[in-house]
Amino acid sequence: YICFAIGGNHFTKILPTTKIIEICKKINKTIVLIGGEDDYNRAEEIENEVGRKVINLCGKYSINQSAHIMKHAKYLITHDTGFMHIAAAFQMKIYSVFGGTHPDLGFTPYLPNPENKIIQVENLSCRPCHRYGKSKCPEGHFNCMNLIDTDLFIE
Repeated sequence: YICFAIGGNHFTKILPTTKIIEICKKINKTIVLIGGEDDYNRAEEIENEVGRKVINLCGKYSINQSAHIMKHAKYLITHDTGFMHIAAAFQMKIYSVFGGTHPDLGFTPYLPNPENKIIQVENLSCRPCHRYGKSKCPEGHFNCMNLIDTDLFIE
């Protein structure tokens, strides 16, 4: 299975739900969604839209338990969040999504893995909009996430 950490603390660090649904539909494996209680409804929407290959575990387990589930996945898809760093400690393959933040600010996975992929929209003049993320897109278009190529998540 693939693990997808769908949450984050800042709006500009999180893919729109429609993008997550598009990614999940393209992946030909079971996808386990992890996150906190505040991610549950969004994960339920994703599960309902994509179907049986998606399992919503958001809000059902502690961070430690979620990390254990994540550790046994083939790889992790995650935003620029704590789960990314936990996966790096496990030396997992990680698909890290950067929106309003940028890897050059020093928040890439701590233990580099040659299989890791950093997924971002290159050459946007408004990126990064903030070192840690913002509650809304300062430009109003959210192109840093809306223009993410979902084909980059397919092996």
